[in-house]
Amino acid sequence: MYLNMKSLQDFIKYLRTLGISNNVIEAFKVIKREWFVPEEYKNFAYNDEVIPIKEGVTISQPSVLATMIDALEIKPGLKILEIGTGSGFSTAILSYLVGPNGRIISVEMDEDAYS
Repeated sequence: MYLNMKSLQDFIKYLRTLGISNNVIEAFKVIKREWFVPEEYKNFAYNDEVIPIKEGVTISQPSVLATMIDALEIKPGLKILEIGTGSGFSTAILSYLVGPNGRIISVEMDEDAYS
C-alpha cells in the first residue's frame, strides 16, 4: 500500500499501527531513511514506497522492511549475513539492532550497482 507521509513522526506512527516492536521502531528513528535516498527523492523519504537509487537498485518499501526485520526478532550480539546491500539502509538498521557486539556482513551481488 502506498502512503504519503510527510515526516519521520508520521511514519513512526504508521509503524506502530502495524504492530512493529519498539526496538525496530527505535532503529528506524535513529537510522534516517533520508540519508540513503538520492537528493531528488529526499521529500519522499518517508512515503511507504520503493525509491530508485539507480538503474536496477532500489531502497525497499519501509513498512515491508520493518515487518521483515521485526519478524527476525534480532537481538544484540547476533551475526547476520545480508545478501544484496542495495542502498545500505537495511544494513544500517540491522547494524543498529545487533549493536556493538554483533556483526553484519553485507554483500552486494551486482558488481555494476555502484560503478
